[in-house]
Amino acid sequence: MMTTNGFTSTTDFNAYLGCRLVDWGVGTSTIELEIDGHHLNSQGIGHGGVLLSLLDSACGACGSLKPPPAPRCISVTLSLSANFVQPMRGSKIWARGKLTGGGHKIYFAQATIHDDTDQLIATANGAFKRVDKKS
Repeated sequence: MMTTNGFTSTTDFNAYLGCRLVDWGVGTSTIELEIDGHHLNSQGIGHGGVLLSLLDSACGACGSLKPPPAPRCISVTLSLSANFVQPMRGSKIWARGKLTGGGHKIYFAQATIHDDTDQLIATANGAFKRVDKKS
């Protein structure tokens, strides 16, 4: 289950991975993941798909909260470019997203992943679109 700032999710992919949204503000987000065996590839290091999912989620979350009284919105990824800097070997990682620009519907964001030794593991930047929430 992912819970923060009144937002709880028990059915999405991030909850399945074990992600926790530990900080979420206007233009920023931090997602934490404790590494388990199913997060690793056959060489015993962090799977690139897991890292890319966290980068995408951190970028999406940082643009999905606007100043009150605006409600939380939903974002979809338009494009995402990632760089894997070094193998993930720690026991916990944090993906930190930051809004870098854009307008009312389209925004740009970047994210980094660091491990529990503060080593930079991966970076990403992308374009995202805010969409209307469906009931």
